[in-house]
Amino acid sequence: MSSDIIVDLEKCTGCGLCVSVCPTVTLSIINKKSSVAYSHRCISCAHCAAICPRGALTSNRFSVASLEGNEIEKNLSGKRSVREFKDETIPAEILDRIVYFGEKAPAAKNVRNRKYIIVSDIDKIDEIERAVISKYQNYGKILEPARIAVKIFSPKKSEKLKRMSHEFRHMKKSLYDKGHPIFCGAKALIIILSPKHDIFAKDNCFASQNYMMLYAESVGVGSCINGYSQITHKAVEKIIECPKGYRVYAVSMFGYPKYKYQNTTEFKTDIIKKYE
Repeated sequence: MSSDIIVDLEKCTGCGLCVSVCPTVTLSIINKKSSVAYSHRCISCAHCAAICPRGALTSNRFSVASLEGNEIEKNLSGKRSVREFKDETIPAEILDRIVYFGEKAPAAKNVRNRKYIIVSDIDKIDEIERAVISKYQNYGKILEPARIAVKIFSPKKSEKLKRMSHEFRHMKKSLYDKGHPIFCGAKALIIILSPKHDIFAKDNCFASQNYMMLYAESVGVGSCINGYSQITHKAVEKIIECPKGYRVYAVSMFGYPKYKYQNTTEFKTDIIKKYE
């Protein structure tokens, strides 16, 4: 996806907030102003526009709006995928409450077979992160020869595989540099398990995951779905000693947000038909 982020250089002060929250490193500060440096990386998450205190970033894919409405509406509109956290521990009672409200989510046939694992031990979080990165390194070894073969038939797909391979290498380098490319320095993970044989297991876990994150938002705790570890769930299951017959479906990271977003962003709601 290419970027259509527009930077108003007259409004931009070069504060760098947009660069700090950009998850794909699309933006950079050039000549003391924000600039779209790598347009192909942009996923139009709109973090840059939502955090800018001067309204200097816009796009034709979304609009920027102030947070308005009742408390529930503000909570829903203000929720962002947070990947920048303060170095501040989340009290155990708050993590317990997050899980409590997660279990308020509906479950197909009300089977209520979800199980939760709270990880706030930083060493254990780091152990899981290393296991996830190791799994992606294995993927990378397969990816490179595949990329070369695909290039003959589809240069575009080959280029995409090349970017993925670069991303996997970056994970390892970041880890060696004492970075946290997977969990971003989050202070807690909450992992949701469900029986493998339940055809609604994923839906049930995702419903709970979203309840947890919305409740967390209401008490000032930032959160983000961690797709990397959900994809490599077997590596996570080994570390947490997953109960027999269960598998990991949802992994979320939590922490107090390092930055405060000024506004919300709105995307087109694509209602294709109404029967009234």
